[in-house]
Amino acid sequence: MPVKSREMRRKRIKKIVKLRKQRNKHISNNYKTLSICLPTSIIKNSQSPILRTHLVSIIARTCAIYKVDEIIILDDLHSDEYRNFFVNNLNYIETPQYLRKPLFPVLPDFKFTGKNIIQD
Repeated sequence: MPVKSREMRRKRIKKIVKLRKQRNKHISNNYKTLSICLPTSIIKNSQSPILRTHLVSIIARTCAIYKVDEIIILDDLHSDEYRNFFVNNLNYIETPQYLRKPLFPVLPDFKFTGKNIIQD
């Protein structure tokens, strides 16, 4: 009797190991990241700081809807002003509201963030 039970245990263990390997292989193959690259020149074309802020918020919302994992900012203008504006606003929008005040100092970049620009 003990010989059969050992063989059965070995078969069961082999089956479990095989299933785990298949499961791990399935998980690792299906995980993909979605990254987008955005140039800073898209916010340079905005006519006002309000529209610039609104554009960044629309981009962030769209990326959230389509489950973008990573946003890469391409500094095609070689301008710290536009790059910092873009990055600061994306970080601000990504942060939960209850953490914004302690984490972010008051900056001119955030002047229009969260404002409703559409007037009736």
